[in-house]
Amino acid sequence: MTEAEAQQFMDDFKKTDIPFDYPPDCCYSRARKMCDIMEKKGFSSQKLWSEGRLRATRADGSPVTFPNEQGVATPVTWHYHVAPIVNVQTPDGKTSPRILDPSLSDKPLTVDEWKKLCGGTPTVDKTTPPEENYPFHPATAGKEYTVAEAEATMQEHRDKRDRNRAAAGSPP
Repeated sequence: MTEAEAQQFMDDFKKTDIPFDYPPDCCYSRARKMCDIMEKKGFSSQKLWSEGRLRATRADGSPVTFPNEQGVATPVTWHYHVAPIVNVQTPDGKTSPRILDPSLSDKPLTVDEWKKLCGGTPTVDKTTPPEENYPFHPATAGKEYTVAEAEATMQEHRDKRDRNRAAAGSPP
């Protein structure tokens, strides 16, 4: 895909009901759904998983926060994060991998840019096909994670997001 097509996907993803605004969880479901959307439009993708002690950050280096169940804004930490990875043709005609992760950025990111926003200390990275589930645990490695499962999980996360926001006194 071209850089413009990658950016268009980023813009289009933000117009869906995928809960990019729930950073504490849901990345695996978001990634599965985004890969499915791209596949339906004729573009292949994979998922890049990063495991470790991660602390989500903004471009300026400040921590990403979200209200916990008591409504207290808390820094977002992960033991892994995942997002779609695609090959993008750059203006010089070369192909370069880009991460499409609207939960962390408004633009496609290089792998290094994405890892920086994931923060912390990634210890293991792994690329999997779109349909593969969490690859770091024997119970899920190599198992299929369907789009229907992802959509059901995203609804659970939308509900949790809304409850946490309500506890913080914010609108859902």
